Amino acid sequence: QGNKPQRLREAMEAELQERPGDPYACAKLGSLEVAEGNPKRGVTLLRQGLDQCPSDAHPERYELLLHLALAEASRDPAAAAALYRQALELPLAPRLSLAARLNLAALLLQQGQAQEAEQLCQRATAVAPEIGLSWYNLGLIRRRQGDIAGALEAYREARRLTPEHAETHQNLAVALLLGGDIEGARTSFRQAISLLGQQGRSSEAEHLRQQAGAMVKLEG
Repeated sequence: QGNKPQRLREAMEAELQERPGDPYACAKLGSLEVAEGNPKRGVTLLRQGLDQCPSDAHPERYELLLHLALAEASRDPAAAAALYRQALELPLAPRLSLAARLNLAALLLQQGQAQEAEQLCQRATAVAPEIGLSWYNLGLIRRRQGDIAGALEAYREARRLTPEHAETHQNLAVALLLGGDIEGARTSFRQAISLLGQQGRSSEAEHLRQQAGAMVKLEG
């Protein structure tokens, strides 16, 4: 009906009126507050939930740690990384902690810790090989490390799994260009531009057209 966030808010607010600090309600409402641009209240709720979350309530604790890390990432990357690590230490099935693993890898890559970031993404692709984002992130990390062949392998798998993801085609094109495959790069750039247009992202499509056109003749 298009009003799911509002209905969620109302339900969780009512739950917290009855059970202040309830971990489940704090996780849901706290993450919603952060997503809607109210990080101060969101973080407060998430921390309240953590304080009252039983040590053996692993799924609820994981969700609280995950969303708190997301909220802290831009303000305090080191604190966010520590929260992601706490989430990954919980005895959950590896597939259930995939988001924390990928988010920590992205954070570590920004901090120049590419080797550990690659290990995390490799673990993610082993645990859930059907998730294209894991392969895409692995490609980004390998390219940053100068491993063009490894990046191409990861990007191609990501493309196979999520052929509609424009950024995969774009980054594959750059890696192909770095590897000397001009025709392949041209084709991938074109595909990325086409997908952006189909997805209503016309300004991004035009920006990429200009960027790619400076590197390779798109009409060749």
